[in-house]
Amino acid sequence: MKKKKNSGKNQKPLSRPQLKPQSQPENKKTNEEKDSGLNEKTLPQAIGALFSLNNHDVKYSQKINGAEIDIVATPRGNPFAPKIYIEATVQYVDNTKYGKDLTKFSMVQVVDPGCACLSVSTKGFTPDVIERASATKIFTNTYEQLFSRFESFSPYVNLVRNSKVITSLLEAYEEPHFRDSNGEQLATSWLSDWKNGNSGASWLVVLGEYGTGKTALTLKLQSDWVEDYVKNPNNPIPFRIELRNFTSQFDARSLLHHFLDHNGLGHIPIDFVFHLIRSNRVLLILDGYDEMAQFLNARERRSCLAALADLASKGAKGILTSRPNYFTEAEELNVFEALYTSLEQNKYHMSEMDKVYVTGEKSIDELLERYLINRNERYLRDLSQDQTRALVRRKLANDTAGQTIVIDLLDKVFREEAGGTRQSLSGKPVIISYLLELVDDLRASSSEQDPSELTEWQIYKLIVDRLMMRDLQRSPTLLPSMRREALQKLALTLSKKEVPTATEEVFLQVINDLFRVELRRLSVEDRRLKQEELFQDLRSSATLTRAETQGASGWVFSHNSLREYLLAELCVGSMLKGMPLDATFPISATMRSFVAALTAGNSRDFLTALQNQWSKRQLPNLGAFITLSYDLLSVQDGGLIKNLARTVGKTSSGSLDFDRVTLKEIDLSVDTIGNEKFFCQANDASLVDINLRGADLSGSQFEGSTLDRVTMIGVNLSGANFKSSLIFECDFTGVNVDKADFSSLDLDSNFMVRSGDGKVVALSGQSAIGWLKHCGALTDSIPAYYELQHHDKFPIVEKICEHISDQRNSQLRGLTQRGAAQSDTTFARSFVEHLKNSGWIELGRNDLVTSTSEGRKKLTRLVMHQEMPEEIETFLRRH
Repeated sequence: MKKKKNSGKNQKPLSRPQLKPQSQPENKKTNEEKDSGLNEKTLPQAIGALFSLNNHDVKYSQKINGAEIDIVATPRGNPFAPKIYIEATVQYVDNTKYGKDLTKFSMVQVVDPGCACLSVSTKGFTPDVIERASATKIFTNTYEQLFSRFESFSPYVNLVRNSKVITSLLEAYEEPHFRDSNGEQLATSWLSDWKNGNSGASWLVVLGEYGTGKTALTLKLQSDWVEDYVKNPNNPIPFRIELRNFTSQFDARSLLHHFLDHNGLGHIPIDFVFHLIRSNRVLLILDGYDEMAQFLNARERRSCLAALADLASKGAKGILTSRPNYFTEAEELNVFEALYTSLEQNKYHMSEMDKVYVTGEKSIDELLERYLINRNERYLRDLSQDQTRALVRRKLANDTAGQTIVIDLLDKVFREEAGGTRQSLSGKPVIISYLLELVDDLRASSSEQDPSELTEWQIYKLIVDRLMMRDLQRSPTLLPSMRREALQKLALTLSKKEVPTATEEVFLQVINDLFRVELRRLSVEDRRLKQEELFQDLRSSATLTRAETQGASGWVFSHNSLREYLLAELCVGSMLKGMPLDATFPISATMRSFVAALTAGNSRDFLTALQNQWSKRQLPNLGAFITLSYDLLSVQDGGLIKNLARTVGKTSSGSLDFDRVTLKEIDLSVDTIGNEKFFCQANDASLVDINLRGADLSGSQFEGSTLDRVTMIGVNLSGANFKSSLIFECDFTGVNVDKADFSSLDLDSNFMVRSGDGKVVALSGQSAIGWLKHCGALTDSIPAYYELQHHDKFPIVEKICEHISDQRNSQLRGLTQRGAAQSDTTFARSFVEHLKNSGWIELGRNDLVTSTSEGRKKLTRLVMHQEMPEEIETFLRRH
């Protein structure tokens, strides 16, 4: 492809191929010269596409002095550049084959002495042919070599094609299915049709639960679509980016810079990459949005979504994968209108810089709405039973006994869900892959697997137990219990935003903490040697794999679910020991699912220990264990509220005591708990991302609390206490706040409400307090304007006052029957009559309305300074 000049980098132009005679004889294929998959029909087209994309006019099957030449490429824009005559073959070129081509090239060189002649083979050339061709100034290239001479992406292409991870994946890849409202289709087949333009959506979100193979799918697509690109450069090249490498917010440029720098493409100008993306020459595959989002707050996620929307704009194509609970719906994104709508509604003075900021925020919303909110979703499902059995039999083709062990074990794995339903997990690719890897270990211990059913917790415990035993055989000096504890601490560390991978330094921190007593007894030199020995041992654990990220070597767990299980195991174990983990870490839906799968005895002991710790309330992060236990409490007999009240309440009758704790990401909405009423006591608490939609919380206590992104839609808060609280980016649509106490509410508070037509109104400061007061809440005294601006007739009053104060004369009919007045003309006429009776306006000939001197002062106070004149206040309160 032809590229623009890059002033800051040294780069060869791509206007024509850099053809040079080969100096190395070729008598066999190298690793670079993989089978291209091209045939006699498609090879000339692929070669022609390379030249066409690099500023050449291409013609096929041209007659030259009676000889037919496969391809003739003429450089565009340079009348003095030589034409290139090309013969293409899928054969291995020996002297016999070369003799036929030489006859054609000799005729061409007579007709066009300054031309370039090129022989291209997918298989290669004998050393004799290379030597003869070089002597006669005929260039010989395999298709792979020709491709790399043209293409700046060859380092990345080679990385993908030689990836051991992808090669291993393809050996045992079982095609997953999409099953959703759009029907059921093979995922790779449907996505290939989408890539080729058979679907209208330019941006796809592929959702799937943990372990359904989202990452494997993106690797498969990357491999297949790179091969498509090599065969025909007219196809887009896929850029696969792992979002888990980004634990802080990014913009589109930093995302692409990271990809280019880590795939040997640092020489390509970033602006040129943007051009390729927007001209559909590059297709983006962004994997693991959920693994990035768990480390970001809502505003950071907004910035990242804006970057993705920016990349998706102007017709670009992309795929984003995520667990479903991390990719938020439009209503959460709309919360951020509080950033700028409050400025406009309260008529604050805005500088030019402020206006630029507001405009930028609005443009982000437009991008999100167009490219991500109204997105096309597909849902990736686990393998079917038949697919699972086919995969196991293929991988263990010569091991019938192993097939039986793995299939029998998979048939036992179930998840208990709320309502008593069970979900089979036998088709979860991540579980299948671990069991296939451990088949020999399972064979040795198959007699131990007696339970008729296994839960997620039990199957992962089994997998980790077997991996620990494998490590013991390799390294008998480190007990499995100590290795497991070290890996649990490592899982905790890798769950933190600032530590995406375990470097040697991270391992040493874990080692120094876990083995501090043993290390303290050693001399300085012996301590250093022991630390190095433990580091080498732990990093070789079977649960870990090497990773390259941000230019630094490190290790990660071989699957994210292993990290989540070990962290859940650490949390449960610490609680059972009476020493709950005192650390901050994100709690994923998968961790909650693992804890919900505890055996009956362990779950009972865990909840009892949590209840005991809750009564002491000694740890500030104890609320994290409620989030962790949410699914477990939901599946227990009696339902969520009764079990939650039994654990954290003062009684078991629906009183929830959340005083002085931080509680995040739980759902107590009417959709989840039904119409069951509960009393919430959350004084001096911090509630973050809590869904209370439709709940009856009348009389509940939230004094001194902080509510951050809490959904209060339709909640009954009558008589509740919110004294001295802070409300931040919550949704108060349809909430009942009659007699609720919001006195001393923090003036930095803001929330949103939605009008009947769905329009979002963001309220902050005194406007927010005024809305609460208008709706019947008890608040601090505020200027009447901030309360009455929420009166349903205030828009009529405001518009009439604006027209009268702005114009010398106004038509009475216009004031009372047009614009906002149309919604209630009777009220509008009554208000104009009130202004007249107050001596603020005069009615002249032809029903022209003019303001009096006194009226102009009063109306200006309302319109320009948000001050409510007593006469208008009285009128509004009467209506």
